Amino acid sequence: MKCTWLPGRNTSPDTNYTLSYWHRSLGKTLQCENIYREGQHIACSFDLTKVKDSSFEQHSVQVMVKDNAGKIRPSYNIVPLTSHVKPDPPHIKNLSFQNGDLYVQWKNPQNFQSKCLSYEVEVNNSHAETHDIFYVEEAKCQNTEFKGNLEGTICFMIPGIRSDALNTVRIRVKTNKLCYEDDKLWSNWSQAMSIGKKANLTFYITTLLIIPVIVAAAVIVLLLYLKRLKIIIFPPIPDPGKIFKEMFGDQNDDTLVSSDSVGCKIDFLRGGYGIKNFFW
Repeated sequence: MKCTWLPGRNTSPDTNYTLSYWHRSLGKTLQCENIYREGQHIACSFDLTKVKDSSFEQHSVQVMVKDNAGKIRPSYNIVPLTSHVKPDPPHIKNLSFQNGDLYVQWKNPQNFQSKCLSYEVEVNNSHAETHDIFYVEEAKCQNTEFKGNLEGTICFMIPGIRSDALNTVRIRVKTNKLCYEDDKLWSNWSQAMSIGKKANLTFYITTLLIIPVIVAAAVIVLLLYLKRLKIIIFPPIPDPGKIFKEMFGDQNDDTLVSSDSVGCKIDFLRGGYGIKNFFW
């Protein structure tokens, strides 16, 4: 049994507590030895194995919490053993496929009858990446598909489960109101068990590596094609300045004459002087 409580508002953080408990199967009051903290709460757990199974449902536990210094008013509670019950997780015994259906067999936690429990079966499918939970009110091993020793075994059939993928199954249980006062506390999940074919990781890894290479090569080819297409549609325009420069350069070469062949002729006729020819 696990009890938790919150310290008082004006309580010192280093206050030490004592939890005492008693029920009819005990000859004297006992103290809980395993006191520990859970965040803001203080908790203590003790064993109830001395309660007789035949009268378990008629039992209640008297619990008192006080501080060691006696400065805080004690807290006293009577807790029925049929309230706030959290079962241990079940144990999966076998998984099997028959005609496209998944058959699950498990064993209930100790000291709990099947009629007093409700179940949740969780199935994770690696191929479809689905997460399905099936709520089970009543599970019996009546079908011939369930094999082996079925004594104390709970069975459930899940239709339409693919066997070509890895299916991982977990189960948890809680009490129902047929035998207990509440049905709020689920057990922890059971140990997972898997069945089916495991996905080929090598294939997926190779695919993931090849796809980026193919995409990169396709992008490069596309860019080269677009560049070639641009040249065809929009051919480069020649430099007009270069054309004019070459044209005028050829004309200048044709009209240029050596400076040595240039001459000027000046005639002076006045004053009886005359120079017939003068060259430079």
